[in-house]
Order: sequence, then structure tokens, then C-alpha cells
Amino acid sequence: MTISLQEIKKHERTLLATLTEGEATVGRDEEKEIVLSGYSGVSSEHGKFQNHRGDWFYIDLGSTNGSWLNTEEVIEGEINLLRNGDLVQIADAAVQVNLENPSKDSFVIVFEAGEYVNHFRFPEQGRALTIGGADSTIKIEGDSSTLSALIVEKRGDKIYAYKQNEAYDVMHNGKIFNHMAELKDREVLSVKQFEVIISDPMSEEAQATSQRRNSSPQEIAKANTPISGMMNKVQNNVPLQDGRERKQTPKIPAQGPRKRYANPSFGKERHSERQSSAYRSRYSGVNSKDYKFSKLEDQVIIIVGFVLLFLLFGVLVWFLLS
Repeated sequence: MTISLQEIKKHERTLLATLTEGEATVGRDEEKEIVLSGYSGVSSEHGKFQNHRGDWFYIDLGSTNGSWLNTEEVIEGEINLLRNGDLVQIADAAVQVNLENPSKDSFVIVFEAGEYVNHFRFPEQGRALTIGGADSTIKIEGDSSTLSALIVEKRGDKIYAYKQNEAYDVMHNGKIFNHMAELKDREVLSVKQFEVIISDPMSEEAQATSQRRNSSPQEIAKANTPISGMMNKVQNNVPLQDGRERKQTPKIPAQGPRKRYANPSFGKERHSERQSSAYRSRYSGVNSKDYKFSKLEDQVIIIVGFVLLFLLFGVLVWFLLS
């Protein structure tokens, strides 16, 4: 599938690049396959567009000023499936994605340790993918259980994921789900070293994105306004950090399996504070600073406090009597 990238400016759109296969790096460096010159916030090696079996993906390569896909900030190293009409904001540059003859088929797309594995086509009904267990499409190394870690299947016109083996944490858009979840286009599942992306191009969500393809630059600019604080900085002439300065990413110590990020770069310690906050705001929907205890939690805390106080009093009496 051919992808054309259009640079969106205030009063015009310009063809930036046309790609047919493989991958292409985008940045300010003149040696890159896709060059965005004249933007102070764009890093020399900002991100890359990547093709697998006709589907195109965008990945931020640890840029200084970040990337956004439509209204979502892109986490460094995260694999993002692109749709016709998508708006990719690369620091202070806006790029629109146009796909020629996009596929209408639904697939489950699997990556392992950041490397592409395969597309698994959805049948009219039934399972498209099973990870782990006796009848697995993809096996988990060292797994001897007959129960599956993850199953993705189609029921009617809906797509569902569920698990059988409680020994594995399955993440759905960054949240652990216990048994089952309904899936939409471009939603992400992860289990162990595998990342699973749902491709359902004929869904309402995918079609809504493609309607932007023929929008005017003025409409695009208006749509870009809520994408991030980055555009507000650009519009208000706030200086950005020079994109040539490589972002220093603080390392995060290794953690157990229940403390992994939804997309942990598969063992690479590369999440900065900006990315961690982006991850929380994108997937959790809860600001920890605004969290309030429920009435039941308050009662439990009071009861536990009284019990501990009673035990302390008993120990004190026993000490005095002895």
C-alpha cells in the first residue's frame, strides 16, 4: 500500500514524501529519507514510518519535543498503526497521512520484542489468534500450561479478547483486564514480550478518521489546536527546545512482571518523565493527585487504625504487668 505524507501549513499543503514499502526515517537531518526543514523543534532523527504487509506504522525515536497521533501523545518506541486521514504532529510540524487503496480486511497484527511477527486474518466468526496454551497460534517460551494466555476472536460483528491462564498479565490499552474486553480498531493488547494491535479498518472509528483526508488546510489547522500544548507554544511564539539536543532519558530500574508498562520497549529502559505522564493520562483516566478515598475505604482505614491501637495498648499493659 502506498502512503503519501502531506506537510500541512496555515494556507497550504505540500507533498512531503511518497512511500511504497520498507521504512523511512523522518527528521531535520538532510540525510534522512523524509526531511522536515525549517522547524526548530524537529529532531535530526525524530521518528520513522514503517510498513508491514501493506499496513503503515509510526514510531517516535526518542525525539526532544515529541510526536502526536491525532489527539494522543506518542510514547517513545510505541508502534502506532496509521489510518487514512491521520494527523501526525512531529514537534512543531503537522503531517497528514493519505493511504492509497487501503485494505478493508480485519487483522490481528503481532509484534514480538518490537519486531514484526505476522498478520492474522479474522474469520467470519471465531478465533483469529491464541497466544500460549495447548492450541496456540503463537507459543510462549517455557509455557507448559494447556490454558491460553490470550485469545482474540470475532463474535458477530464485534471483536473480543479474553484469557484463560491467570498466571499471565494481559494489558488492554495499558490497563490489566481480568477476563474479557471488547476491542476497537487500533486498540493494543500486550502479554509477555508480545504486542497485539487490532486492525479493523471498516469500523466506525476507522472511517471517522478517513473523513479528514480531504479537509482544507484551515480545517486541519483548526483540528490541530487541541492536539497538544506544543501547538499552543508554536502559535504563541514560545521558543521550543532545540531539536538537535538529544533528550536525556532517565533510566527506570528493572521491575517485576506486574509493574511493566503497557509498551515497555520490550526490556529497554527508555521512558522519560514526559512519556510516563503521557502514558498515565492516555490510559489511566485518573489523576493520582485528584484521587479521593471512597466511604468504604475510609471506614476500613478507621477500623484498621482502631485495631492497631488496641493491640498497642494490650502490649503496653502486658509489659507493665510483667
